[in-house]
Parts: sequence; structure tokens; C-alpha cells
Amino acid sequence: PLIIAHAGAKGLAPENTMVAFQTAVQAGVDVLEMDVHLTADGHVVVLHDATVNRTTNGTGAVAAMTLGEIQALDAGYRFTPDGGASYPWRGRGVVIPTLEEVLSSFEDIPFIIELKTESEELAQKVLDVVEATGTADRVILVSFHDRPLQYVRRVAPHIPTNLSRSEVTRYYILQRLGVGAFVRPPGEFLHVPEFQGPIRVVHSGLMRLARKQGVEVHVWTVNDEEAMTRLLDLGARGIMTDYPERMHQVLGRLGRRGAGDALY
Repeated sequence: PLIIAHAGAKGLAPENTMVAFQTAVQAGVDVLEMDVHLTADGHVVVLHDATVNRTTNGTGAVAAMTLGEIQALDAGYRFTPDGGASYPWRGRGVVIPTLEEVLSSFEDIPFIIELKTESEELAQKVLDVVEATGTADRVILVSFHDRPLQYVRRVAPHIPTNLSRSEVTRYYILQRLGVGAFVRPPGEFLHVPEFQGPIRVVHSGLMRLARKQGVEVHVWTVNDEEAMTRLLDLGARGIMTDYPERMHQVLGRLGRRGAGDALY
């Protein structure tokens, strides 16, 4: 199974920053997951939210700010490992990185890149960065949205994608109706939570169908060791977590280990 560092193991360091990704790699993860947006001047930056408010000392929409304005902010400002008792990364030069900086900095590790908006322009710019950094053979592009995924599948069919939210819903319903095996899913990966509200998304029937169709199942975001154990027993291929060391502990107890760098 793959240990996937959610936003670079955001429980351990300021999310979606170089320090988070470096911390995750040192913690022995198999895959780095990150989120991307487009700046006003057309750069792809690594950030979860559409605004900088939650994670930096600034305010404003990413789409309305230039790269220079965004990188002038302190991306370690709001990170606290202890509920607000301390802010160990404030004033230490942590910035919001560009996608190019991240992809260029890690030679051997695979990446899951989430396209946070419906923009085809964002999708194309991400593809440009992937091409420029020579990382196409170790990247998956994922999104909740149909439009950017359809765009990627059309212009870069060699890049694996996940199923969008609507595609997952359809896949789940067809599986429940017993006809899922007759419909080829449009992407190679299912990125799903274990539960969606009261509905158990990840269950043995879904896992069986996915396995039969060669679809890899990655479950997000799992920080509880009991849940990790349960999902691994069901056959989840990847677990996305803020705390990779917990996954290591679970795998150790089960007598298993991470998968190395084989993403697909």
C-alpha cells in the first residue's frame, strides 16, 4: 500500500510548502499530494484554498494576486502543532511554492496534483509544468470537477486521472445496481473518502469491482489508525494522511510496508 502525504503531511509542517514536502519525504512516504491554483499573472502555485487567508499572514484571492505578492507572504504563519500554544514556523521564510519548484525538487517520488478549480487554463498550465520538469511518468492529475479532467484526458491521455465527484457517484450507483462491471470508468484512480455523510463509500463490493477493472483506490484523509487498518484490510491501494508515521505504525503491526515509489 502507498503512504500518501496529504498536502505534504500537513499535520507535521505548514501544508503545501517545501518544508512540508521535505518533512514527508524524510518520514518515508511513497507519494506527495498537493493542491494547485493559478495566480493573476498565470503561475501555478501550490495551495489548497482559493484565498491565502487560512494559511498565511495575508488576505486575498489567489486568482487576484501576482506570484510576487503571494510569495511575499509567510506560509508558515498559521501552522500550529499544538492547538495554538506555539507557531514554530512563523517568520522562518516559508513561502507558497510554485508547482515547478516542487516538481523540480524531488527526483524520485511520485506526485498527486489536485486541480482545485474548473479552469481548463489551470489544467493546461499544470500540463506545461509537468512537461517542462519531465515528471509525466510519475504524476496523477485529480479533481472533483469534470471539466479539467475531461480536458486532461483529451489533450494528454498518457497522464492518469481520477474520477470526478460526479463520475464517482455514477460508479458507486452502477456498482450498487450490479452493473458496474459493464461500464468502463473514465479514469484510472478512485480518490474517495471512506464515508460520504452516512454512506459508506469504501466497501468490499466497490473494492472488488475496482480491482477487477484495474482501478486503484486511494482513500482520503485518514488519520485514525483503526480506520487505516480497516481500509488496508479491504484492499485500499493508497491511504492519504496528515500523519505518515501513523501509517508506518499500522503497516508495522500488520507486517507490511509501504510500496516504494510504484504509483501506477
